[in-house]
Amino acid sequence: GIFMLVILLGSGNGLKNGLMSNFGSQMINSGSIFGGYTTVGYGGFNRYREVFMRNEDLDVIMSEFGDYVKDISALDWYNSATARYENMTITSGMRGVTPEIGPMLGEEILYGRYINSIDMKLRRKTAVVDENIVKVLFKGENPVGKTLMAGDIPFKIVGVLKTEQYSTWPNILIPLSTGQLIYSKGDEKLSRATFVFQDSVTEKDVPVFEQALRTRMSKKYGFSPDDMSVFYIWNNMES
Repeated sequence: GIFMLVILLGSGNGLKNGLMSNFGSQMINSGSIFGGYTTVGYGGFNRYREVFMRNEDLDVIMSEFGDYVKDISALDWYNSATARYENMTITSGMRGVTPEIGPMLGEEILYGRYINSIDMKLRRKTAVVDENIVKVLFKGENPVGKTLMAGDIPFKIVGVLKTEQYSTWPNILIPLSTGQLIYSKGDEKLSRATFVFQDSVTEKDVPVFEQALRTRMSKKYGFSPDDMSVFYIWNNMES
């Protein structure tokens, strides 16, 4: 697990600044899954190989592990961007999110709303910004309904997110479908999936679930089911 975190923390601006955010406020009966790098050669593949989760894996988890998982969501981190409004600019992290992830991470909306299913379906250029963005670009005023530029792309602000205590890294949240289209060129890879356990799941059930999920994904992506650095699973029930 620690090796996986070290690898992830060294793999990009948005990822590095976003990885550990929200763990403190995440729901107690929840967990998160990350892709990663293989550490052993397996099935003809090289020893070190990056493996990503993909959109379709969310459906696999819900359909095949429904006894353990009640609901699931996802996000992807992108490279940081220069956010601009009028003559003010700030460097910000960019996250593509699904609507369900906000409550799972304990995120609090101060103004407006979160990313919703219509944003996702229509791949809208909508955005939720945090308080750091509001303070710098909008001088503390409610920016809902205004348009900011992230690089050369305009996003309409639909909500303002409460910033985690001691967090100074600004963040812009956009629909995952939009982010994958614009920043991933249609590639449906994911940085992280966050899920909520079924009410009946106990702490002793979690290792069984984790190993079963890793084994299932190892067959799909061709890595050793004993390679703990791939599909690293973090959960609040064992925190």
